[in-house]
Amino acid sequence: MTLRLLSLGAGVQSTALALLSADGVLPKLDGAIFADTGWEPRAVYDHLDRLEREVLVPAGIPLHRVSRGNLREDIVNPEARYGSIPYFIRGRDGSDGMGRRQCTEVYKLAPLGRKVRELLGAAAPDFRRVPKGRGAEQWIGFSADEVHRISDVHGVSYVRKAYPLLDLAGAGGRAGWDRGDCERYLRSQGWTASRSRRASVARSMATGSGGRCATSGRRSGPTPWRSTRRSARAAPVACR
Repeated sequence: MTLRLLSLGAGVQSTALALLSADGVLPKLDGAIFADTGWEPRAVYDHLDRLEREVLVPAGIPLHRVSRGNLREDIVNPEARYGSIPYFIRGRDGSDGMGRRQCTEVYKLAPLGRKVRELLGAAAPDFRRVPKGRGAEQWIGFSADEVHRISDVHGVSYVRKAYPLLDLAGAGGRAGWDRGDCERYLRSQGWTASRSRRASVARSMATGSGGRCATSGRRSGPTPWRSTRRSARAAPVACR
């Protein structure tokens, strides 16, 4: 038995994959998995609800929502153990540094992997051992402009990673869809690309209302994460 499962981040690329499968352009998915950090912008949850209601349910594709807990609550709780985020810090000597990135593994990859094993028949409560002969084809929404992100570091024998966007013909006949191809397709299906997960996260990070566990640069001005512990100054910025 092999299950075809989508790692659904609710961004442009993974949303495009969900629609492509539901429309029959790509093979039908057996399920989609969304790993919730507990600290996503409201727009992301609204987008996910709409995607489930208007696309996944009518296509017979179940959506599985999994979570390790609330990333923000864990960060500000001195008693909690959590996967650190790559926030910027300032040392006692005035030098700049960055926190170690562990959040993606803890709050995204680990709960997603656990759900994959559960769906493949691993026994409760730990869901560690997948029965022999069962596996998953895990769809990941890397586009042609993100091939540098492809890695098998977390590879396991019962999961084969697949990147369907790279198998499609992009604009001008080039190999693979890039982000622009995904956005054009979404618009053609009545989904506004400007309401993408990245844009929503960028807006929320700017106001301090939420965000993902990834940073890509430095933002000037006072930090909205005043309650974040173990850092002299946190500076979250727009990210994927």
